[in-house]
Amino acid sequence: MNDQQRLKLKRLIRARIALLEEVLGDIGTITSRKHPEEVESAHLDISDSSVESEIVGNTERELTRLKLNLQWLDSEEGGACERCGGEISYARLETAPDTWLCAACTEPKGE
Repeated sequence: MNDQQRLKLKRLIRARIALLEEVLGDIGTITSRKHPEEVESAHLDISDSSVESEIVGNTERELTRLKLNLQWLDSEEGGACERCGGEISYARLETAPDTWLCAACTEPKGE
């Protein structure tokens, strides 16, 4: 990956981080504005809160991985597969900016 690609990838990651932080903020705002009567009248059940918790958890995990990848891209190991040490293609990083594995290492191994 060249310097221009690395810079473009970092901009892409920063934009995704901003979007995810906005989503988390919106979820927090919506949740905090609900009064007990509103929750009851909306017939909110346990599965609704479980889904919300799952979404928040997944979003927070992706956010953490993206922030780590910004640091990783600036390191000597940036762009190298965590498993095999080979270079992760720019196209893969652009598609999955929170990955640390090349496509070959992501593929399931034959039995």
